[in-house]
Amino acid sequence: MEKNKVIYLKEKNIKKTAEKNFDDMLNSGYAQNPIAAKLFAFQKTKKEINPKDLLE
Repeated sequence: MEKNKVIYLKEKNIKKTAEKNFDDMLNSGYAQNPIAAKLFAFQKTKKEINPKDLLE
């Protein structure tokens, strides 16, 4: 089923941005717990995108 999954370009860009935010949070020492760093990165990424990006 994974072979037939469609991934759009904007989804890839959002995923790349989220991973970058996670790495920045982890490297800066802002959150020492990796789960908390992932949560903070998710919140930051969520603020940066708008729902129109996901629907196009």
